[in-house]
Amino acid sequence: MDSVTRMRSSSVSAVGALTAGLLLRRASEAMQILRSARWRARSLAAMKERAASEDRHHRLVCVVPVYLEQEIAEDAVRFWHGLVRQDLFDQVLLVSTAKEQMTGGPTTHDLIDAELQRLGVDPDRMTLLRCEEVTPFRASQLNLAVQSVRSRFDPAAAKSSSIWVGIYNADSRPEAGTFAELRTRALAEPRTRVFQQLVCYVVPERGRAGLVAVGNSVLQT
Repeated sequence: MDSVTRMRSSSVSAVGALTAGLLLRRASEAMQILRSARWRARSLAAMKERAASEDRHHRLVCVVPVYLEQEIAEDAVRFWHGLVRQDLFDQVLLVSTAKEQMTGGPTTHDLIDAELQRLGVDPDRMTLLRCEEVTPFRASQLNLAVQSVRSRFDPAAAKSSSIWVGIYNADSRPEAGTFAELRTRALAEPRTRVFQQLVCYVVPERGRAGLVAVGNSVLQT
């Protein structure tokens, strides 16, 4: 009897020790997250202070290559137009491709062009380009966008390091604060040439998004 009691007592003690260890580990992780958040806030504040004293101006252009995006083309235009009106960056380039052939209905290019006209968008701030070079990949669309950006903001290509190009998919919905942070970091970290934005894959509230897609998005995030 005493032996059984000692065994049970030992098991309970082991479970208790394991539980306490897990709780301690979770508490440690929580503290690390808090410290990381505080460090990031202090770091950004320092960057902003340093950037404010800089005379350099970085051009920021967002590029959105599109292909067979008829279902979300108009919504994408409205989203980026909303950001343009907040004066967060210098220009948005929407780049369609000639490999999207006429199929009896409007192409992505047609839908975007019509929505831009309806909204009365300033073409200097938001422009639709059509890439005539047909390749299997989006490189030709991106090359066209870069050529357009350089010809407008830096014809001599003498200060291309002051031009930043953000590349987004047609269904990307970056937060407004992203661009202010990029400007700040670009000024504070002049040797850095590439920044990758952290991505949240949670599907926005779109009626046709299934539960499986939403679940996969949460797991990816």
